Amino acid sequence: MKLIFLALFVIACDGSHASDCVQIDASTCIGPPPSFQNDVLPILNQSCNQACHNGVTGVWPLTNYQDVADWANLVEADMQTCSMPPVPESGPPQATITTTERATIMRWIACQVPNN
Repeated sequence: MKLIFLALFVIACDGSHASDCVQIDASTCIGPPPSFQNDVLPILNQSCNQACHNGVTGVWPLTNYQDVADWANLVEADMQTCSMPPVPESGPPQATITTTERATIMRWIACQVPNN
């Protein structure tokens, strides 16, 4: 089932800005983990849940802890390659995510996706 959603995600939301992508080493949990409620979810709500991942029109929802935890491996991969949020083929990006925000999400994942 996840493979079907992944395929739909690639088709519907593919848009990489890899040329501007700063590599982040967030492979280990350093310090206290970011808070899902206070740090991670606000980033996702601002940058991802407006379009592609809203649970209504999106290909896979990222609107609550369980959704994000279930898709953590794909979220991490997309954060690492800067393919999330996507960049449209023409026109300005509809949403952006900073390197610091990407690092926060990736560090939360490296800390074993705590429900905090």
